[in-house]
Amino acid sequence: MTVYFDKENYINYLKVCTSTPTGADTLRMLKRQLSVHLNFNIKLLDDNEVVLHEEFQTDLHPEFKLTFGENKITRPLKRDSFPSYSDIYLINDPEVSKIKDEHSILVGSLYEEIECLSKLFFIEDYSFHFEKLIGEHITPENHLNILNLPFSSIVIIDRYMFKGPEVGGNLGLFTYNLEKILTSIFRNKKGPSRLYFIYQVRVDVRRESPLYDAGPDLKKMAKKIKKVVPNHCAAPDIFLIGVRYGIIDDEHDRYMISNYLRIKSGDAFLYFESTGKIRTDSLVVDHCSHGSRNYRKTTKALVEKVSKIIKEALSAGSMYCKTPSGISTDQVIELIKMI
Repeated sequence: MTVYFDKENYINYLKVCTSTPTGADTLRMLKRQLSVHLNFNIKLLDDNEVVLHEEFQTDLHPEFKLTFGENKITRPLKRDSFPSYSDIYLINDPEVSKIKDEHSILVGSLYEEIECLSKLFFIEDYSFHFEKLIGEHITPENHLNILNLPFSSIVIIDRYMFKGPEVGGNLGLFTYNLEKILTSIFRNKKGPSRLYFIYQVRVDVRRESPLYDAGPDLKKMAKKIKKVVPNHCAAPDIFLIGVRYGIIDDEHDRYMISNYLRIKSGDAFLYFESTGKIRTDSLVVDHCSHGSRNYRKTTKALVEKVSKIIKEALSAGSMYCKTPSGISTDQVIELIKMI
């Protein structure tokens, strides 16, 4: 993960970052957890600015990368002006507010540097890990969310989330769980996005068997998901990936991954019955910020694993999957690896 600075933002940040505890925490994160790209040549710094820059370069993490000179953000600012939707951009541009409104990337204008960076950690204890208790922090009225972080992609992995039937099965609990999660996620979203749902189908037994499960009606499910998204938001691209039995080999592989956050759900994302009664045996849900170098490495390894699962699912049983028209298997894999 890289933080991109325009010159004005970089100098302002260095001047003020140690004046508050939160600012000092962001500096510590920057030096220990992230990489930095300066959208200008450091030869343009005056003597006082050079001193600030040299002070910043003390006590850096061994894996820290500092690059500069090339402005990798194209102007005028547009949706596709940015190198990645999983980085942070601190730039001096009047169009920043328009980009922020799309809620797709972490971006801040001049004087917003600390505010923007601090969204990557939990301020209570400068932590990149946070637990929420099911039944206390997560309730039917205040369901799981991604802490209002922006996103361009969301991946939800839960082998049983669409297990039928619609009445009496997990599929019937969509309204009381996944719908509420998506409603929260999209509340402030305006820009385009991609949603990946990765779940298990079981078609290696006879249709008459109670174990048989071909997954949901794909068209109906995609329409159901899109209905949750508010009108002020662009309709997301929906990827429904039905994975054959035995491929998802970890019983507790239940994750939600966004560009800046990974959530481990416990034993499912279906926490509540229609009555509001807790149905999960899990007590807590783990939130891991990608502001942490180690958590990013874990997420990258998980995305690699998921990519292989998706490729196999699309190759072996595409009739149990639905992806946007015109996107090849290779493009699906390429897109998910962009998280």
